[in-house]
Amino acid sequence: MINVRPSQFAILVIAVLVSGTSSGALAQEGSTPNEPVTREEFLKLLGEFRQFRKEYATLKSENAELKNGLAAMNGRLFTLTEEGLRAQIAEAAAQEREYLLRELRAETRIQIDSLLPGLTNFALGGGGVVAYQDRENSDSTFALGIAPLVLWKPTDDLLFEVEFGFSLGAEETNVELGLAQLSYVLNDYVTIGGGLFRLPFATFWERWHPSWINKLPVIPLLYERGLVGPSGLGVQARGGFALGPTKVNYSAYYINGPDFQTSQVSAGRLGFGNYRDNNNNKGFGFRIGFLPIPEFEVGYSFFTGRVDDSGGTFSDVDTTMQAFDFRYAREFDAIKGRLDLLGEFVWVDTDDEIFTGALLPIVFDNKRRGWFVQAAYRPTQAEFRFGDKFELRNLEFVARYDWLREPGPGSLGTDGQRTTLGLTYWLKPNVAFKVAYVLDDANGDRNQDGFFVQAAFGL
Repeated sequence: MINVRPSQFAILVIAVLVSGTSSGALAQEGSTPNEPVTREEFLKLLGEFRQFRKEYATLKSENAELKNGLAAMNGRLFTLTEEGLRAQIAEAAAQEREYLLRELRAETRIQIDSLLPGLTNFALGGGGVVAYQDRENSDSTFALGIAPLVLWKPTDDLLFEVEFGFSLGAEETNVELGLAQLSYVLNDYVTIGGGLFRLPFATFWERWHPSWINKLPVIPLLYERGLVGPSGLGVQARGGFALGPTKVNYSAYYINGPDFQTSQVSAGRLGFGNYRDNNNNKGFGFRIGFLPIPEFEVGYSFFTGRVDDSGGTFSDVDTTMQAFDFRYAREFDAIKGRLDLLGEFVWVDTDDEIFTGALLPIVFDNKRRGWFVQAAYRPTQAEFRFGDKFELRNLEFVARYDWLREPGPGSLGTDGQRTTLGLTYWLKPNVAFKVAYVLDDANGDRNQDGFFVQAAFGL
């Protein structure tokens, strides 16, 4: 066996390459095979050999790195025993279980918080009014009233509202509880509630009476004279649903009924401040409204109940009240503004009784009637401005006509009618400045024509 050292092997390779190359070159050029190699050819071959040796060394190094990597990987694979696999699987399962538990705890906390009452989700609303009035046969006076409203939502389905009324009397501050109701949203169509709430008989007391919503500084005559009270104490259910293209809203309630007035100056009237019932017969009522188109709503209201004290002289007196209401509001390009029409018609039928007067017994047909219609126009498309503060489109022209019939002999019969003309300027949607003049025509009572100014705000 012949041993060849690397240096000798290199010289041998060069000689072979030189010999082969030279032979090829000679063959191509037609020279003889034994012609000697030039220096330039030798240096060129030597450079190619050195480049080859360099690339060979790089490949050898990379091959060594690959072998080391494979050896390390094989070592890890060989050390991954069955016991190790189980340990790693158990560790991964424990981490996944901990993650799922954290997510479950967070979701459970959210659900629990949604069910528990909280002390957040409060809102403060209400309104106030500063007014001045100057009426015939009465002293002119300023007046102030504030009605803060507190709204609380303990949970998504539970609602609570309470309103207080503060007004200044002759020498004292008057405080009253306007409403206090707890409501529960049963589903998308039914909400039930209980407490002191605005009476959903017709729509004025429930929707239009707040000073910053009422377009005039006076309320309709039939409500001013007390044909229907502002609130009731009891329970109610309300909601709405679609009936084909028509939207329907409803409310039904069961309350302490009104009481029966028997004094000579108010005989036959109903009193609605009776928050503690005077008999075992409660009052029941409902209102149902229809909106065949979004701009128009028409409604019907009904109420019935026993009104006098249990065991009293008039213990069997019943009353039945009915009402019809409507509203139409729409903006018309032809008149460059918004037209708003509102009306209510109320019938109160209370059993006839004999009242003892100063000289003779008093007997009359105890049927009371009242209605009003109101029209308002606001030029919402007008571009006229006066300075930086006044815009014509914020001015609203309002007219209301009231009619009332109250039966009774002599001074008890106070039928009347009233026309109110007013201007309202809306500084903001919840801030209004109002002026109005009332033309009063009261049959059987003194006329009270008058001038009214009012600034009202609400939240």
